[in-house]
Amino acid sequence: MVPYATCIDGTANEAGSVYAVNADATAPFDTVQGEKYTVIQSTPVLNGPFAYNGDTLSSEDVKAIQDLFTSDEVANDSLIFYSKDSGEQGLYEKKSDAKCFLTVDDAWYDPIRNMQS
Repeated sequence: MVPYATCIDGTANEAGSVYAVNADATAPFDTVQGEKYTVIQSTPVLNGPFAYNGDTLSSEDVKAIQDLFTSDEVANDSLIFYSKDSGEQGLYEKKSDAKCFLTVDDAWYDPIRNMQS
């Protein structure tokens, strides 16, 4: 809900947390600025993967790609990870030095698979 609301009680994105709609919230939240709401259920939203075709790439090429994507060089590239006050326009806002790409296995997406309707 960023930039429309701020977590004011509890842990962000968890059931039971309380949010307040920001005083400067734009449409469609401009009519409820200052109102509060409680999260009753939270659904994880995971970034989609950067994937490769293992049938066409060698294990050396896969490792080279993974090493590059998870490198400090990429994590500090302002065209990929930008800070809000930098004036740059990258792909992802870097809110901390820990923001970077990670190598994960298929189980990372289990929270989505395990969602109940």
